[in-house]
This record gives sequence, C-alpha cells and structure tokens, in this order.
Amino acid sequence: MKLKRVLLAIILLVIIAGGAYILRKHLRHRQDSEWVRGHTFILRDENGSKMIVNPYEIEEIKIKNPTGSFTFEVDEKGIWYITEPVHRRANQIYLAGRPMSLIRIEENDVVETSPKDLSKYALDSPDVIVQFRVKNSKKWHSLWFGRRSPTGSLYYTYNPDTKKVFLTDFSIKFDFNGDLDWYTDKMIFADKPSKCNRALFEFPKETYEYHWEESISSWMMEKPTAGKVHQMGFPSFLSGLDGIQTLKFLDPRELPQDAGFDHPVLRMTFSKTGKWTHTLLVGREYKPGIRYAKLADSAEGYLVESGIAEKIRKEIETVGSFLVCFFPEYGVKRIEFITPDRSFAFSRESKESNTWQFEGHPDAKVDYGAVVNIIYKMYDSENHGYIGVTMPGAPAKYGFNKPRMTIKMDFFNPYMTHLTLYYGNTDTSGKFVYSYNSQDPGILQTDAVLMQVFPKSGNELLVSKK
Repeated sequence: MKLKRVLLAIILLVIIAGGAYILRKHLRHRQDSEWVRGHTFILRDENGSKMIVNPYEIEEIKIKNPTGSFTFEVDEKGIWYITEPVHRRANQIYLAGRPMSLIRIEENDVVETSPKDLSKYALDSPDVIVQFRVKNSKKWHSLWFGRRSPTGSLYYTYNPDTKKVFLTDFSIKFDFNGDLDWYTDKMIFADKPSKCNRALFEFPKETYEYHWEESISSWMMEKPTAGKVHQMGFPSFLSGLDGIQTLKFLDPRELPQDAGFDHPVLRMTFSKTGKWTHTLLVGREYKPGIRYAKLADSAEGYLVESGIAEKIRKEIETVGSFLVCFFPEYGVKRIEFITPDRSFAFSRESKESNTWQFEGHPDAKVDYGAVVNIIYKMYDSENHGYIGVTMPGAPAKYGFNKPRMTIKMDFFNPYMTHLTLYYGNTDTSGKFVYSYNSQDPGILQTDAVLMQVFPKSGNELLVSKK
C-alpha cells in the first residue's frame, strides 16, 4: 500500500513537471511570436524565411516623402550621414531613433491581406515610403504609408514582405516625413573645437592664436602675445563653440560670389595635430541680423547670426588673453618694487626657501606670506583688453613716462630668468590701470585694485612687531 502511494506521488510529479515544461514552452513561443509581431513588422530574408531585425543592425535607410528623397548610412562608429541628395552629417539624435521607430510598428490591426486594390488606401502611390537594409544583407525591406483611416489618428500601412495592409499610429508616419533641414545636423563642426590642440581666430585688425602645451598641461597664447591663458575660462570658451549651429544650409548655387569670404569678419580655425582641421569663414550680412558663412573645404554655405564675430571677440578678450602675463610664480628668486620716489627689493637663496631677505636690511624679518600674496596677485591679475597702443612711444596720458609702479622679477627657472611689469595711470572709469610688461609691449587694462596691493615701502612686508 505504501509502495502504491509512492508510485502515485512520482507519477503526479512527472505529470506536473511535464505540464509546466509544456506550458513554459508554449508561453515562450507565444512571447517570441508577440515580440516578432509587436516589436518589428515581419520581414523575409533572401530565402523567404521570417527574420527578426535588431534595430542596431540597420545600416542604411531610404526615405521618400513629399519633401524629397533621402538616403542615410551609419559608419563603423555609429555616426549617421546623409548620402543623398547631399553628403553631410545627419542629426544624430533624430536618426538614431529611426530604427527604433521601425520596431515600434505592429501588425495587430490588419485590414487586408494581399489586397488587389491599394488605391482605396492611397497606397498605390504612397506619399511616404521607407526602405532599409540590415548588415550583411543586400535585400531592401519596405514600408508604405497611405492615407489616414476613418478611425482617428491611424494610417494605412503596407508591408510588401507580408503583403498586409494594417494600421499604424500617425507618429510613425510623422517620424519619416521630415525635410532635408530636419534630417541635417545643425552643428557646423563635425569635430568639436573643445577637442582641438590649436585654435586661431583672425579678425580684420586682430589675430589671436593658441596651442595646448602638453609639457605643462596648459593652454598658451602665441598671438598677439606669448603667455598662459586662463586654464578654466579658455577650455570653457572652446566648449561653447562646440554648439555653433547654422540657421539654414545653403546650396552652393545659393551662395553669391560676393558673400564676403575674401575678406571675412572672422576666420577661425581649429585643429587636432595630424588628425583634423576645420576653418569657418564668416562673411558679409545676408540681411540684418544674419550673415553668410562656410567651411573653407566645403562648397556649401550657412546662414549664421550676425553677432557671432563680435561675441567671440569679446569672449576672447575675457578669457583668451585672460592673464596679464605668465611667469613661474613658484620660482621667484628676487622681486624689486620701483616707485617714482623709491625702490626696495626682496630675495631668497633657493626655490625651496621660505625665508625672504629685505635687501640692505639684514636684520629685518620679512613676512613670507605677504611677499607670496603679492606674487600670486600679480600672477592672477586679469587682462581686460588691449587698447591698441604699444610701447615705446605711447602717449603720456597712459602714464608710462613715469610709471606709478615698476616691478622687476628674477626667477630660478632657466627658461625664463627675468620679467618686468609696468603700471601707469588709472583709466577714466577708475576700474582699470594701464599696464604692459617685458613679454608684451602692448598696453592693456588690468584691475586698478591691484595698485592697492603693492607696498609703498619695504616696511609693509615685514613681520609686525606687537
């Protein structure tokens, strides 16, 4: 009796396990079928067999709609390009979503199979046709979109692979109903200016040139003066140029011969040594508020905002020539302050020494922090713009015939041994003081508050006696 119960229990377990397996297999098959039906329309390969398409395997798409015919191809890096009717970079966000639009299509609402008359659905001459090809296949798969059905926002759609007419949401058709401007990447530069290691900005009267100095991991200015620019402000400025967009693309035939590219208001060049170079020319006004522009190596043109040249010039004056001068702030060996009526100097034995000597006063105890603070203030002083006048020979109004302060520095650095800075009069606003230095004869404006930092006598930098 006990043996019968054991056998019966085993039989029941086998039946339950077998039923669960069959049910699980059925559900899996049903889920697979629903995935095929619900996440991509059914396709046939070259042999006529059903196939499931991964959207990331789609490598070429053709769209024909009322605005024109377009072909898109994706490269090995996943970047989409328009290849017909022009060759240009496509809108990556928009194009990357088009394969996903295809797998959203469902054939649930089938209206008719193997229809004899497609005209009643406006599918005999569809206004939108989408074709695509997957990797390692030469066959093109198609979707035809016809008129809107009486049932609201659904459109008649035809799949030649299955010969079925079914209904799809209007948003699917809308996804493929754009024009060339819609599909085009509005960003002018294919490679981001923020990734360059050389930058050149040429205006009618000014030229600014920069390079990334790998040995000191810093952006350096080459023109109009040599020096170190603001290491946070300048990269941020370049990143802002990544997003320069065109207001409209212009066919070469739409560009007039006198677009102003022979004498541009701005020519800017960005390059990555040995890899890429892009030069943008900004020409004359197309109409108030808009200018012609083009890349030097392209026949196509753009329309851009008129203020782009002036905006960039002002930003360069703020961050592109940000520092008054560059010097090894940690390697100052000697610093001398010269006023119209006196001079005094401080020096130290080595770069590592924290002890400064007040020259001519061997018993004086110098406040190390006070000396270093002045050095850092000079190093961080900002250039608020060149005034277009150079030394020598500047008018007396700038105050360099008798500078209010002259600072001479010697360094432990073998590549830079000496620097002299001159500070003249304060401008009419009272905010800036005129300055120039032995690195650059161009007179610039820096913060007038700096004059309050400089000591009037050597005693101000001594340790106070309490």
